[in-house]
Amino acid sequence: MSQQPVQTISGKLTLLIKAGYWLALLIIAAMVIASFILLQQMMATQQNNHTLLDIVSTQKTLSQRIVFLASATGSASRDKQPALVSALKQATGEFETNYDLLLEQTKADPMSPARLDPKSTESVLFAKPFHLDYFSVGLVANGKRLISSFESQLTGTSDGYKGSGERVNLDSSVANATLSGYAALGQRISADADERSEELLALHRTLFYATLGVIVLVALFIFRPMSNAILRKTHELIDARNSMAFIAVHDGLTGLHNRTFLTDHFDTLIKGTHRRRERLAVVQLDLDRFKQINDTLGHAAGDYVL
Repeated sequence: MSQQPVQTISGKLTLLIKAGYWLALLIIAAMVIASFILLQQMMATQQNNHTLLDIVSTQKTLSQRIVFLASATGSASRDKQPALVSALKQATGEFETNYDLLLEQTKADPMSPARLDPKSTESVLFAKPFHLDYFSVGLVANGKRLISSFESQLTGTSDGYKGSGERVNLDSSVANATLSGYAALGQRISADADERSEELLALHRTLFYATLGVIVLVALFIFRPMSNAILRKTHELIDARNSMAFIAVHDGLTGLHNRTFLTDHFDTLIKGTHRRRERLAVVQLDLDRFKQINDTLGHAAGDYVL
């Protein structure tokens, strides 16, 4: 009957240790996954910001290149114009492609309420004072008109737009406005990147301190009770082993060595006395009429006499 509660306690202790182990493992795994996801987000955001800033820098350069090539083509001799027109067409195409990529990367929406926020990229693209979308589209359109005009002049056909010096000047004003708009857009992207990085760093710090807190809680409420329970159980097992070893070779009533001890150790004692050249004495005590004490006074009295 005494073994049943012991087995129940042992089973509960084992279940508690397993539950605590898996709970701690899940908590640590969740923290690791959260840290990995946050790190991936930080890297992706940083890479996206670098890409946007590279596009903005390229657009600033291309806008000036388009104006320069348009002006150089208009003033160049006829034999040099084909190469300049080809370069102008390439620069205009790159400018248009990069602008489409910029809109795709920023996911800017001209109808978004964010355009009214002076701290948003939509404000630079679609609202005053920059209206970058309008000037970018205008620069591309004027570049294509000039290309069509120059190609018409070179081929001698009447098709296409016939540009003039006034149109080149207009392109220059559009390019200047585009340049200032892209400069403002670069500053806005950098500011947004810094703000986003600060938010991610703040979240990372929060996650770090939360991880430390979880580790402390796990140490206090899981591993510490587990270690104490294991230590207590180990001491109980050691005590039980020692008790069993003592009971095996001692008499339960008198505490003296019993027949088992005598059987196991008598040969050793004899050999030890022979090796030391000593003598071994065995004293046997017997109680006469001891059975009468048990029969008349009871076994308790007999145990007391023993």
